[in-house]
Amino acid sequence: MHNTLFTIGSVTIYGYGLMIALGAVAAVFMATWRGKKQGKDWNMVFDVSLWSLIAGLLGARLTYIFRHFSYYLENPKELLGSDGYIVYGGVILGILVGFLICKIKKVSFLEMVDLLIPSVSLGQGFGRIGCFLAGCCYGKRTDSLFGMFFPADSYAPSGVSIWPTQLFSAIGDFALVIILLVLSRQKLPKGSICAFYMIFYGIGRFLIEFLRDDERGFIGVLSNSQVVSIGFVLLGCLFFFLTRRAEKKNTVERTEGQG
Repeated sequence: MHNTLFTIGSVTIYGYGLMIALGAVAAVFMATWRGKKQGKDWNMVFDVSLWSLIAGLLGARLTYIFRHFSYYLENPKELLGSDGYIVYGGVILGILVGFLICKIKKVSFLEMVDLLIPSVSLGQGFGRIGCFLAGCCYGKRTDSLFGMFFPADSYAPSGVSIWPTQLFSAIGDFALVIILLVLSRQKLPKGSICAFYMIFYGIGRFLIEFLRDDERGFIGVLSNSQVVSIGFVLLGCLFFFLTRRAEKKNTVERTEGQG
């Protein structure tokens, strides 16, 4: 939970930035490795994963800036800072850019998104460890044995025991990687892995928000992220339904064609 890891000369290595970088490298490596195992073109998978990653980081950053627009309006120099990302903005823009690249290169978007989406969860897990080191996205005060104390130079309040929601989120993200990899071995309609990611991540994020205590905005009794999570789950369910219907339609057409 110390964001400043070490300093070499005038260069300081921060935990948050290091974890983001490690997560990005791990995500691209995992995607290209799995793509190669599945017999897909290495360069194609690398291009789509890399540009989707860049778009994801940009989308997460822009969403955070938009959420704190008044602050950045008064402090424009902070726009180029590396702190502050909102996951949902990154996921949405990353998927959209991946879709466009797949269209341009004429490859199956559904196959590609199913291949890449476990890597997204892997990168998020590393990112949440970075949040823990920096102290952002912190939890509410608690007397539980799981409560942790953060240092004075952390974004989290110091001197009080709070829920380590960042670690809970990281564990959930890594667990989701395993779940998605197991599901990817099943004979499921194209796009199902992405749909399951949306459903499981949305549910997990909705629940973890009850323990968080950082400033993030509310709509009624729910946080902004909880409202988005509900939409994410509903879209995931709709996406899964549509992929199943499309698969059944294709199966019927193939059967009739053979008859």
